[in-house]
Amino acid sequence: AYRRKDPRILLLKAECASRKKKETVAVQLTIKGYDFQKDNRFNENCVLPNEKRSRENICVLGGESNIEEECKRLGIDFKHFNDITGNSKEKKREKKKLTIKYDGFIIHGKFAKHFNIKYIVQKRRYYFLLGNVADLADVVQKAKKTVQFKLRKNPDIAFPIGSTEMDSEKIFDNFEVGINFLISLLKKGSKNLQVVTLKTNQGKPV
Repeated sequence: AYRRKDPRILLLKAECASRKKKETVAVQLTIKGYDFQKDNRFNENCVLPNEKRSRENICVLGGESNIEEECKRLGIDFKHFNDITGNSKEKKREKKKLTIKYDGFIIHGKFAKHFNIKYIVQKRRYYFLLGNVADLADVVQKAKKTVQFKLRKNPDIAFPIGSTEMDSEKIFDNFEVGINFLISLLKKGSKNLQVVTLKTNQGKPV
């Protein structure tokens, strides 16, 4: 297992405090010993013990009035399928703007004819499918704690583990769960880790 109480987390918190900034702490790593043409790639989600950012920008996509009403009740952004359905330049531009603005999406109902998942995937955003409107609050909480590990055609992987104003123990917990989940996906475990650094939005990697 990787070290849980990595002292670099405390260093980053102190640096952000001196800058009077609230920033996201992210793990950036490089893996080694992989043939990206032959070895199996992975695309897995990990639910961390705590939220990974101070503010997670989530948008719900749907076509029914009950889901829109629930979003209003919970204070969550909502976009109706009618606003993004179609392949005109204007609609395509609207879809791209959505994927730039939000960290992730929750999709309710039959979306295939309204929204192509490629717009989300291409921008490396996550999404959850919602079956029951009553479960929206729980799905939102899960989304706030979920990080994605996807091995592409390069050896670099990054994931957020918290914000600098969070309690250090919560960031430690997220780091431990996240890094060890990733290690479990690698074919040779921690031996495939070449470099592991921590970084905030405006800080240098440490």
